[in-house]
Amino acid sequence: MKLLIVALNSKYTHTSLSVRCVHGAVKDICDSSFVEYTINDNQESVVADIFARKPDCIAFSCYIWNIENVLKIASV
Repeated sequence: MKLLIVALNSKYTHTSLSVRCVHGAVKDICDSSFVEYTINDNQESVVADIFARKPDCIAFSCYIWNIENVLKIASV
């Protein structure tokens, strides 16, 4: 299974500790990777990039500041 762990950060200067922790926890049991975007990135570009990576499963890091964007992207 190819797992993609996705973070939508509030700014480019922020990094997501959660995606790194989840990736570290599962990297030995499945093919996992993580990617980070910001809430200001074009949602169509984010979706295109996620699809280009061809994951079997996508996990999103959700917070109060990104939940609307996550729900829109996940609904595609």
